[in-house]
Amino acid sequence: MINFDRNSAFSIELKDPDNDRPLNIIELITIRDDLYIFTSEAILKMLLADSIDPDKVELNTKHSYEKIADIGCSSEYIARVIIQASKLISFIIYSDIEKDKILSHLLGLNFKLLNCNSIVSQIKLGYQELLPKCGKIISDNYLKNSIPALPKIPELDSKVRVFLTNAKLVIIDIFKFLSLFYLLPINDRDEAHFNKHIENLKKNLGADNEIVKLLEEDLEWIQILAECRNAIEHSGEGQLLKIENFSIKPGNLLSTPTWTYDLTRKLNIKKGPDDLLNDLDVFCSNMLHLIEDMIILTIQDKLRKYPLLALYKLNEQDYDPKCPVRYDITLKANI
Repeated sequence: MINFDRNSAFSIELKDPDNDRPLNIIELITIRDDLYIFTSEAILKMLLADSIDPDKVELNTKHSYEKIADIGCSSEYIARVIIQASKLISFIIYSDIEKDKILSHLLGLNFKLLNCNSIVSQIKLGYQELLPKCGKIISDNYLKNSIPALPKIPELDSKVRVFLTNAKLVIIDIFKFLSLFYLLPINDRDEAHFNKHIENLKKNLGADNEIVKLLEEDLEWIQILAECRNAIEHSGEGQLLKIENFSIKPGNLLSTPTWTYDLTRKLNIKKGPDDLLNDLDVFCSNMLHLIEDMIILTIQDKLRKYPLLALYKLNEQDYDPKCPVRYDITLKANI
């Protein structure tokens, strides 16, 4: 019998617990003593024996791991956020405590963004499955006196609620990320006052700062996301959101899921009915781009202290499909 020493070096074979497929490590990131394992298909968290049995009651307790996301760093939604940030931040932050604080925040933000992306994927799958079925029902019954009920995407209202809740939290976390580097007071009461945050950044960084200019350009869609979320929670005049599933329109025409929102109480914006999937997909992409831009612009700003280093964007043909990060840092002499 081999005595197990939990403090000794060890190797472990990684498999996807859902299908038993081998998983190959692409990136390892340690945040606050937790080891996160990024494969192209999934994210795992290492469970050391000491984390399973911290009181050392059972000394034969083995190391293990758990799957915490079924999307990996082959997705740009992982590669362009936490993976890219972990590589770049090491060039401007040398304190392990500060680095842990920043990466822990970005990891939480990244998972909220993944929640939004997951909802878009679920709705997209609903389109793919139900669109031909709905079309066939209408065409098969076109000459009859009535058309049977159309199948619906299950719990569509709940899915949109989850999307908007996480989207608002993503935006809040973007500003909280900036507050880790710049003078930007944020508390629980005003964390969603995005125009106020931008004004504070403008005072501290200047109106010509690239971070400020980009946030001002994006403020309209940011506020639409936040107020749509508020319309779900606090519906009323000038603050309404209506979601419609697959439906039949005049002339026996099929309508894919739509949403209509009236945000005139605060924003003087009223739109719809618009295609739900397209809008959520665009919002999701907007959030990804904004997160990446805020990370890149912040790092670019802080790199001014290091005149020998330069941030550069990879050529698209050089992106690694297993982990398509887009930016890196090198010596200026190499560019």
